[in-house]
Amino acid sequence: MHTDLKLALTHLARGELLQLRNGRGKGVAVFDGHVWVTQDSDPQDHVLSPGESFAVERSGLVIVQALSDASLLVFDLDTSPGTAAPAHADSKSAASREHHEKPAWVEVYLEARRQRALAIGDAIGRGFAALGRLWLRLRNRVGSDVSGARPAVHGR
Repeated sequence: MHTDLKLALTHLARGELLQLRNGRGKGVAVFDGHVWVTQDSDPQDHVLSPGESFAVERSGLVIVQALSDASLLVFDLDTSPGTAAPAHADSKSAASREHHEKPAWVEVYLEARRQRALAIGDAIGRGFAALGRLWLRLRNRVGSDVSGARPAVHGR
């Protein structure tokens, strides 16, 4: 198990635990598998699937347990207050910037969805390639059986 937060992904085998001490300000995004997340003083537990994320908003211990083999990302949430725009800034451009800027968790969620879509597309492509190879083998086998057959002679 890799628990170094500098690594891009943390891999957990089924049943394996990851502990985040004083997890406030951290986020967990699941890329593969399913995990169970529980935290101190929170009566609600959370089960995350691929493409889902969880933001830790409480101080204390957070436990992440893999319900199946899982790959996840533990990241820092951007909890710093936004910088105020200068008083002379154009309100239209400030509103436009605000509208186009996405919170950090949205970026992680979108990246997780993108990677999931790529993995699904890759699996489908491999499946079609295997089906094509099978079709060629069957066609060649049937073609050789037909070409080697002798015509039946009737009436003798």
